[in-house]
Amino acid sequence: MYVSKRKQLANAKNARKSTGPRTRKGKARSARNALRHGLLAKSVLLHAQGAGEQQKDFDALLADLVADLAPRNMIEEALVERIATCYWRLRRAQRFESRAIDIALETRDPCKANIDDLRDRCEEQQDRIEDDLRLLKLLEIPLENRSHAQRTEIEAALKHYARFCALAPPRNTQADLEAYVRRLLSESLATSKALADRLHGNLRTAELQAPTASDPYATHVAPDVLLKIVRYESMLDRQIHRAMTELRRLRNAPSQKVPEE
Repeated sequence: MYVSKRKQLANAKNARKSTGPRTRKGKARSARNALRHGLLAKSVLLHAQGAGEQQKDFDALLADLVADLAPRNMIEEALVERIATCYWRLRRAQRFESRAIDIALETRDPCKANIDDLRDRCEEQQDRIEDDLRLLKLLEIPLENRSHAQRTEIEAALKHYARFCALAPPRNTQADLEAYVRRLLSESLATSKALADRLHGNLRTAELQAPTASDPYATHVAPDVLLKIVRYESMLDRQIHRAMTELRRLRNAPSQKVPEE
């Protein structure tokens, strides 16, 4: 059916004057929209990206509870939706708890990380000491008795020290460089060995102070986080219990007719 532009504007103007249902029956009937449309879900759902909460999932939960509890009036419907929101939040708390435990177990234990770091530093320091001792022994070999491999290794080491110590031919001869490196290695070995002893001592202390618990769950998960989740879940359980108790009370109460105005 064709509706003129003038009629469409008039209808829109009249629609803006509507104040909704005014009678008791009309208001009671419109109140059922809260159950059908899940108005509480607008606040209970998380809409942030990655939250993983969908309106259809809450509607399905609400529909299942309505089918099981069969609310008869607006008050019972409100109680059923309250139960649905509590169950929804319980699901979220359980997901958060599982994720918190997963993250905690995936996080490296700081005590073990410190021990591993000390072990790596001890090994590096020991390798440095062994390299210096090997170079010192090579430098003690007379030039004419050195093999080609030994000469190549010594030349590479001298170039390394010359680059960092501002000693380079032609101002400094091979003999000057070797004498300087021998003196430098002799002085640094004492410091390197003292540092190695200190690192090994720190490692032994860290190993003795490390917890002996074998359960990674007990040593990784922060107890305050789980305690907060448990308290939150207990609060939701109490709300569900109160709503169910009130729903049963309404079902067992004698029906009372509201007098018509």
